[in-house]
Amino acid sequence: MKIFSTILLLLAVGANIMPLVRRDEWWIRAFDFPRYLLLLVLLACTLLFICCGPSDLLVFVAILLTAVAAALYQLVTLFPYTRLATLEAPSAATKSRDADSLSILVANVLMNNRNTGGLLEIVKREQPDMLLLLEPDEWWDDQLPELREMFKWRISDLRDNLYGMALYSRLELIEPRVEYLLKKDIPSIHCRVKLRSGRIFRLYCLHPEPPAPGEADSSAPRDAELLMCGKRIRERSEAAIVAGDLNDVAWSHSNDLFQKVSGLLDPRKGRGAFNTFDALRWWLRWPLDHVFHTSDFAVADLRRLEHFGSDHFPIFIQLQYLMDSDEAEDIPPPDSEERDEADEIVGRGMDHVSEEED
Repeated sequence: MKIFSTILLLLAVGANIMPLVRRDEWWIRAFDFPRYLLLLVLLACTLLFICCGPSDLLVFVAILLTAVAAALYQLVTLFPYTRLATLEAPSAATKSRDADSLSILVANVLMNNRNTGGLLEIVKREQPDMLLLLEPDEWWDDQLPELREMFKWRISDLRDNLYGMALYSRLELIEPRVEYLLKKDIPSIHCRVKLRSGRIFRLYCLHPEPPAPGEADSSAPRDAELLMCGKRIRERSEAAIVAGDLNDVAWSHSNDLFQKVSGLLDPRKGRGAFNTFDALRWWLRWPLDHVFHTSDFAVADLRRLEHFGSDHFPIFIQLQYLMDSDEAEDIPPPDSEERDEADEIVGRGMDHVSEEED
């Protein structure tokens, strides 16, 4: 039993520190996601190891210290997404909606889900200024004529490959367009948005390909698409928001690099993880659906909404445009090493897509 408990603990330690490996293979990047679960498994294996007792005291202490170090690494990684951490994005003074506020509801509908009524009920109750649907196909579009009545502006790219996208807005969309940043069958929506006050910001709606069996055998295309968008945001130096199912978790190295490259703030830091996937399995959840923004905005409201049949929970955010953007600190620009890493990842992503097309 002592040997068995030792092997289990060493495997648990390896799983918990696997995210430190900077490789693109999907089976390595998969360890970025279930960090809560991996930490619980590590703690359980550590307890079993302690209960079995030492056969060699020096080896016992060394293994135990290694397990403690792995647990601390996970705790430090997850801590920013607790209410005990410092807020990265400031809170707005009030939740009341005015000419300088906007609300966004992001919902991955799950293409084969047929509960359109559940989604409509949420939209009618929350009354968002903007609604971003991910995975809608022609069937979903046909079943939701009410949305075209509720929202004046709309742009979509409906697909049956799980990468359809539709943006509905009560706020004026300026020059909305669909782009294909990396792959011709994975769209993204880009536009400028005018608030009721007349202020303008840029909105980027993304849904990159996940590193997973049957999807992509590498995280490089996903990371490249995010970083390409991030570079564009930093270069433009304008108020901006990124929303969508990014198929990446908030605490991954790739997400951290995206924030540094783009200069965007994460409203979840200091407020909670807001795990949106998997809505169907309570024990296996992590934050896949994101809204990032520049320091021009403060957070008035941020909530995960109820399940409506999709494998994702919707997420709702209300932001307030700040008269003085100095109220929040910008994320410092990436250093030369981070810029080089970002360029290398974009290159790998483009090469990977070229190889797939060939």
